Amino acid sequence: MHRFFAEFKGEEGEIFEMSREDAAHAVRVLRLMPGDEVEAVSPPLRALASIVSTDAQAVTLRLVRLLPSSEMRTHLTLYQGLPKADKMEWIVQKGVELGCSRFVPVELTRSVVQADRGEKGEKKTERLRKIAREAVKQSGRTAVPEITRPLRLKEAKELLAGEDIVLVPWEEENSCTLLQALEGIPRGARAGLLIGPEGGITPEEIEELRKLGNIRVITLGPRILRTETAAIAALAAMACLFGEWERT
Repeated sequence: MHRFFAEFKGEEGEIFEMSREDAAHAVRVLRLMPGDEVEAVSPPLRALASIVSTDAQAVTLRLVRLLPSSEMRTHLTLYQGLPKADKMEWIVQKGVELGCSRFVPVELTRSVVQADRGEKGEKKTERLRKIAREAVKQSGRTAVPEITRPLRLKEAKELLAGEDIVLVPWEEENSCTLLQALEGIPRGARAGLLIGPEGGITPEEIEELRKLGNIRVITLGPRILRTETAAIAALAAMACLFGEWERT
């Protein structure tokens, strides 16, 4: 079923319109007609809607019924050590599909690239937000994740401190596993994941992070994963362990 963004209150029988951009796509490309049913999204709501009328500029809809939320109860934030631009775009796209609620690019000591500041940096952040919005639509989510500007570790610590738990995969950790770290952490928690950049996380940064108190340094096994692989693999594992892969 085709999905579109719109603004509605969620009342049965409510009449509302698609966004102009979506309306043009619905009429000119998809050739949708009155009587066709679509899925309408007005974060955090999603609904089954029937097309009432169409023209070149607008599509009018009638809300049939609300649909169950597709969002996770657990709030997952990915603190991603700043990688090369194309990798960050891929991480955001796949992270959205997995249910990530927030993305925080973090500039660490061994980051291969440095964060762009000013107008250039804003343009890159806006591109990531556009990729996130497209991934939301494709994956059937209702909420567009927050994407912050790149932060230095010192700046990110305030956000990290607000999580119930933050997992930090590190190649020099050999004992604590992801499963062990999440033992006793309930579904619905605020959980963070901090992934190092291509060059990894320094011992000094690990020591600085441990001082926060809610940090769990973990191992992802005997194989060294690329930064983008580690991010997606750990996000998927966390979502699964929190029970977010179940249909409820």
